[in-house]
Amino acid sequence: MNNQFKPSIVFHPGVYIRDLMVEMEINQTEFSNRLGITGKTLSKLLNGQATLSKEIAGKLSAMTGTSIGVWLNLQSSYDEYCVKESLEANLEEDFDVLDNIDYNGFFAKHNILPSARKKEDKVKALRQYLNVASLQVFTGTDILLNCKNATYTDFTKKEIICVNTWMQTAINMGKDIPTDPYNEALFKKHLVTIRNMTCDEPNESIPKIKTMLSDSGIALVVLPHLKNSKINGAVKWLSPHKAVLAINTRGAYADIFWFALFHELQHVLQHKTKDTFLSYDSHEQTDINQILERDADDSARERIIPLQDYTAFIANKDYTDTSIIAFAQSINVHPGIVVGRLQHDKEIDYNEFNNLRVRYQISMH
Repeated sequence: MNNQFKPSIVFHPGVYIRDLMVEMEINQTEFSNRLGITGKTLSKLLNGQATLSKEIAGKLSAMTGTSIGVWLNLQSSYDEYCVKESLEANLEEDFDVLDNIDYNGFFAKHNILPSARKKEDKVKALRQYLNVASLQVFTGTDILLNCKNATYTDFTKKEIICVNTWMQTAINMGKDIPTDPYNEALFKKHLVTIRNMTCDEPNESIPKIKTMLSDSGIALVVLPHLKNSKINGAVKWLSPHKAVLAINTRGAYADIFWFALFHELQHVLQHKTKDTFLSYDSHEQTDINQILERDADDSARERIIPLQDYTAFIANKDYTDTSIIAFAQSINVHPGIVVGRLQHDKEIDYNEFNNLRVRYQISMH
């Protein structure tokens, strides 16, 4: 067992040099002359403003008969102490960031990270998992929010932190999913199959979708909602050959889930490999983003409910359980998806036909 005394405070080597001067009963000028360094260099050492160099350590060793290592270890120990002190200061700042993150309700609940009670343990776990030296990094919009379709004035500081946290979690999970190189032709072929799975039970269909997408170069991550993350889905290309597509399970009605999925799938087809696409509730977008988002929205609607069929159905304004179910069966989609589309387009009120909508209970995939 190591019983070596480890002081809680470590001193700069200059403190020991000053003690040596006192022991030798000489002033700074004489000491600097004897040591062969300038008075200015000695002054900086004594005041802790300079690092003890190997050269000076060698001179001190020659003067005192101690080893060079003794003096270099003093400097090394002091440097390590300063780093730890800096980390402790950063820890206090990270506590403020942590207060915005639902650690136990998201990371611990879903077995992403171990449950923790102490703030210090939570911060350390998050730093390592999110690959950052300080959680302060996630208060900025230049890490994961660096994307064309995010208008940063839409986000509060808390939301920026949570979006970055959710997105990095999705990226981490996506990296662990093996994929073949991106294959657009195969991807488009699989889209047809995926479209015909809207009536299937999600926890049966999602694993099949994940397999098809991974064959096409896309890692699908279905991730629970992180409180205040304000995000529905996202696409991030890890390389020109692999994309991560993340879907938030918040409010996972069938119509919302499938629209979000096909919206993000269209972003993959846009193949903007240098951009990160975040889908969230906002009306403020740049011109270029409006084009990309409108394309993703229109494509998702058309792929799920073909416009020609939809136009013919709403022309009669005959909305009943029977007519909606019959129309859904004719185009092979879940009736709840038709209801969601009708509600969105204000063909019916949001409180109508909700008996046909299904709220998914989706496990994390």
